[in-house]
Amino acid sequence: MRITSTCNGTRSIDSVTAQVNIITEITRRQTASEVAESQLTITTNWARPTRAGTLLVAVISASRQFTPVANFSPPAGWQHAETSEWTGLKTSIYYYPNNPGGRTSETFSDGGFYDEMVLQLFEYVGVQTSGALDKTGANGGNAVPADHIVSTGFTPTTTRANELVVTGLSVYDDTEFSDPDNLFVETSDRTIGWDLTAATHQRVVNFVSPWGHQAFVNTNKQFVGVVATFKQADLLPGGCTAPPAITVQPASQSITAGASTTLTVSATGGGTLAYQWYQGGAPSRLNPVGTNSNSLTVTPPSPVNYWVDVTNACGNAPSNTATVTVCTPPSIATQPASQTIGTGGWATLTVSPAGSGPYTFQWYEGASGTTTTPVGTNSNSFTTPVLNATKSYWVKVTSGCSGGTANSNAATITVTANAEIVRRQLAANVANSQQSITTNWTPVDRHVTLRRASSWLRPG
Repeated sequence: MRITSTCNGTRSIDSVTAQVNIITEITRRQTASEVAESQLTITTNWARPTRAGTLLVAVISASRQFTPVANFSPPAGWQHAETSEWTGLKTSIYYYPNNPGGRTSETFSDGGFYDEMVLQLFEYVGVQTSGALDKTGANGGNAVPADHIVSTGFTPTTTRANELVVTGLSVYDDTEFSDPDNLFVETSDRTIGWDLTAATHQRVVNFVSPWGHQAFVNTNKQFVGVVATFKQADLLPGGCTAPPAITVQPASQSITAGASTTLTVSATGGGTLAYQWYQGGAPSRLNPVGTNSNSLTVTPPSPVNYWVDVTNACGNAPSNTATVTVCTPPSIATQPASQTIGTGGWATLTVSPAGSGPYTFQWYEGASGTTTTPVGTNSNSFTTPVLNATKSYWVKVTSGCSGGTANSNAATITVTANAEIVRRQLAANVANSQQSITTNWTPVDRHVTLRRASSWLRPG
């Protein structure tokens, strides 16, 4: 800001520059959890495929009688945040920043031992896509205090005001957690067997502080706690300034069987845009396909629908559904048949195509493939004009699906001369009360003329 004074002359002074950071809200998109008893691995299925660009958080707990739990092995892409363990009990927090989207399940293992395990998953929108993890903390003990209050431990003071705080608590017993303090909210509480109960809590905070909390649990056995904070997406230049908007939708296309085609979407929005394609009609997310790209190349064997979800830290924009139609090239199922007609007659030719329609038809006079003399209309049948001489005709069939064409064979219409019927002679006689009657032909004049097929012939 510039302040100008006109008292005793004109003088101005400028303030320092203030930067306005646009903040997007952290939102939990989905939660999933699973338990496993005496297993080597544990798999938790997401309720729906993950969205590209979001933060995934996993809290895994395991128990083993009298012996330490081995190190957990996460799927590719997951990073370790914090672990707390006591003899026979372990809880860890893992995270997957800026995940590529389309993930449907996560499988963790614990070093080849048969343990009781709980795997709790969370997906968050509005967290930084890089450098998301800020601070962590841990706690644990050989026995729950007499007041049954356990603590997750506390982090060092966070570096950012707006952060997501996720915690995990577990005890070596069949029980439950309750009454979290410090405004934390329970997100999951699971028990497996007689010796593992695991709970998770979260809070979205808006000021810097050490973070953690306590909770009540009705047991006196060993416990562990972990806590991790994640930075909210702070929308500086280059970050999110607007939600995504699709400017060019993916277009429906037709291809021939075995061919490939590429679907493309164009979108605008603040910050980095992420893309997740799906097979099926929007907004179905059951079949994620492709990679994080604004284009998708497919070779479907039959007609298939596709759509894409475009996301950034501010939100998402689903596209329209694009249909890829798979066409069978046209061919001739029934050829037009050759015919014979008399002079001054006409013939009707018919063709039956095969393949993917709709079809258009163009008939031609001449040998098959000769296009100098188009005739007829856009029909699978053609009636010739009156013919006095032999001619050939054929038809080109074009598929409106693939644009492919097929030429029929040429059908020949053979024209023959017509013979005229002429009375050559006449003879007659009568008989009165006779047993027979005889009539004599008139003697033939060798110079009589015959008319045949428009030609004058004189015998002899």
